Amino acid sequence: MEAAEAKLQKVLEGSKQFQVPHYQRPYSWDSPQWQTLWRDVLELVDDPEAKPHFLGSIVTSPARSVPEGVEKRLVIDGQQRLTTLLVLLTVIRDRARAGNASKLADRVEDVITNRHEESLEFFKLLPTQAEDPLDSDREAFTRVVSSQAAATSRSGIAAAYEWFSKKLRRADAPDLHALHGVVTSKLTLVSIILDEKDNPHRIFESLNGKGRPLSQADLIRNFFFMRLPQSEHDAVYRDLWRPMQRRLGEDTLTDFVRHYLARFVGVTREDDVYATLKARVDGNAGKSPVEHLRELTQYSEYYDVLLHPEKAPSQALRDRLARINRLEVTVAYPFLLPVYAEFAVGSIDEMALRGALDLLENFVVRRFVCGVPTHGLNKIFAPLYEQAKKDGEFIAETKRLLSASPRAYPRDVDFRSSLSAARLYGAGERREKTKFFLERLEAAGGHKEAVIADTLTSEHVMPQTLTDVWKEELGPDWEEDHQQLLHTLGNLTLTSYNSELGNASYADKRTRYATSHIELNRHFAAVNRWNAESMERRAQVLGDVALAMWPFFGASTDADVHPSADLDDFSVAGTIPTAVRLRGVEHSVQSWVDVAVATIEAIVAMGDDELARIIEELPKFVNFDATAFRRSSRLRKLSNGVYVETNLSATTIYRLCKQAAGLAGLVADDWSVSYGGALDPDDEEEERASGNALGELRKEFWTEVRAALESTGAFPSLRPPPPRHWFVIALGRHGCNMSLNINTQKPRLAVKVVFRSEQATRVYEAIANHRAAIEAEVGAAFQWLPHPEKRWKTVMLTRPFDLHDRAAWASGLSWLAEYAVKVHRAFASRLATLPPDVFSVPDNSVLSTAGSLGTSNS
Repeated sequence: MEAAEAKLQKVLEGSKQFQVPHYQRPYSWDSPQWQTLWRDVLELVDDPEAKPHFLGSIVTSPARSVPEGVEKRLVIDGQQRLTTLLVLLTVIRDRARAGNASKLADRVEDVITNRHEESLEFFKLLPTQAEDPLDSDREAFTRVVSSQAAATSRSGIAAAYEWFSKKLRRADAPDLHALHGVVTSKLTLVSIILDEKDNPHRIFESLNGKGRPLSQADLIRNFFFMRLPQSEHDAVYRDLWRPMQRRLGEDTLTDFVRHYLARFVGVTREDDVYATLKARVDGNAGKSPVEHLRELTQYSEYYDVLLHPEKAPSQALRDRLARINRLEVTVAYPFLLPVYAEFAVGSIDEMALRGALDLLENFVVRRFVCGVPTHGLNKIFAPLYEQAKKDGEFIAETKRLLSASPRAYPRDVDFRSSLSAARLYGAGERREKTKFFLERLEAAGGHKEAVIADTLTSEHVMPQTLTDVWKEELGPDWEEDHQQLLHTLGNLTLTSYNSELGNASYADKRTRYATSHIELNRHFAAVNRWNAESMERRAQVLGDVALAMWPFFGASTDADVHPSADLDDFSVAGTIPTAVRLRGVEHSVQSWVDVAVATIEAIVAMGDDELARIIEELPKFVNFDATAFRRSSRLRKLSNGVYVETNLSATTIYRLCKQAAGLAGLVADDWSVSYGGALDPDDEEEERASGNALGELRKEFWTEVRAALESTGAFPSLRPPPPRHWFVIALGRHGCNMSLNINTQKPRLAVKVVFRSEQATRVYEAIANHRAAIEAEVGAAFQWLPHPEKRWKTVMLTRPFDLHDRAAWASGLSWLAEYAVKVHRAFASRLATLPPDVFSVPDNSVLSTAGSLGTSNS
């Protein structure tokens, strides 16, 4: 970089041309700036002994790669003052000619023009050229210098010429010779000439903080034009650069070039786009700069279609591209751009392009539902196109690459589980993505009457603010259910009258849904009550639709199913967790309380930000404030002082832990639960109340129970004794078990038969028909508990028992062994004789996912 103080005469003398790059803003000085300059000039005219006045700097960069004609310099900074001074000198020249001062006029002409050059090289300054001549600084400047009228121009240059002309037409106007001497010899500039290795962006920033910073797109434009002969500038600007810039806009241009480059060089930081493109062009001797620019311009047309799907050639492509835009996956453009280019030139057909777009939607939707963080996606998509093109069929290879990691692409088991438990609805982009998700499920209905999605909003069936009617509708666990299920899939639908429904009761909403054209809302016709069970059931129904719409496209899922593969919100209640896997480390657990503690402790270890998200979203599950909980009698205080609510059911703990893991950014491989036998539902209070203190005592007791049961010969293949307060034995039918229980809260032993399944009511009623015969065979009267509000039914025998009284163990063991054999034989034999339709799924409990979404099979 060369920097020197110089008078204007020195800066302008000789055959040279200052070119204002196309990236510079138009001439923008107005009367305030002109008045300041004029005042300074008049002071120097009035005081010939005054020191030269410093105007500022002019930063130029020589176009050394194009040595033809006059010396050319690009004006990086200072174009406003340089243009104004040349306009002022032009006015002086014209006034000198009008006053017959031809020698002065010729001296000025030598300064403001390259008098002996032709065409555009005649002009000492060449401003930018706009599409409309009336807006063009170049048009206005060249007309002024050529002594042609420019009064009709909208450029500020014409206005500047007229402003200074008026000053020199006044009676008190300064002497032209003195004025010329001051402008050329008394105004001082710092002329800075950059080397090609200098960074014009940084220099511009340091010299002129008030100017418009050069963007990466500005530098790219500068770079291309510096490498082109002057004679080609206008044509290249008109045919290549200007159409690209007008097509994408200044703000989008840099993003486009960055996404274009990703195919060749991988992920590029926004600040490095110019340097990366420059290195690519300079390093490719086989292709000229204009050929690179021509390719860039062509790709900008493809990029424009990605941004504006309505420009795609078919409705199928327009729909798919619009969905991609709604999902806001611009990070995938480095992959989509070359794929669309292949389609545009006929290298792949439309079906292949549709397939690529469907894969992308599938990939993004599954990650969104499963809460997979978006960071790192640029590293996946930047090289994806080139990787997929190397080997095999393009779409098949793309599938393989995207599905290679279970962490990056969720498997079916994780997708279904998240569909039930994940908090889909939220602020910002989550709200729009949730609406998109629901609209796609709605489209699966295949209804003939199209619904205008723009008129629809996401609707919470169970409202965000509960009334007393809703609390009664939900039941005794209304607070937990509301907190956990409000934003989940099962409670969300679409409606065009969200504000009208508001907090209306379910009965009122159901009536309104019945008249809706939305297929999603037909589900509610068969649902009489809206509670946790109803929401979970609907989540399963919609989950089936989602799995069909966005099917897993990996090679195989068999080897990737993690230990919690069978765990969902219907089966978790009654399970015995044995281990929770957290970020590659497996922790042994004995209860769902242990699962909660281990999960939140792992999140605590991750950092304050992750824990803060959990507290913000789930404040009644995890909180530093013990008074924030509805019940504080069984809080667990963790290592950092945060409290965890444990007085919750197994289903609630599982659901909350899964939500907490997702909020903390833990994916499926980071958090999973292994489990064993079944917990009797009526004794879940015992599960919540018990800590680890009784573990060894219970384990010892159950070891003896197992020995007593094996001695009967009726149970040849019992599992190892659990360190718990129950023992579960199957009765030969799905969902039907016999459990042996200890309850230390209500000191007793129990032999129970539990029916837990979709058809539990019908099985229970069928068995109840044999009540007299069963009680006669067993020799005891049972408690028959239909639990109309629950998903299970129980038949139970009990006797008092205190686990801490070892003297009572012998009689307790004898009682359990005797009645276990009798109860198992009595119930198993009768269950075996029940007709198959008793165990079939009720017609109105599962809705069809084929054809019309949400309609009953009946």
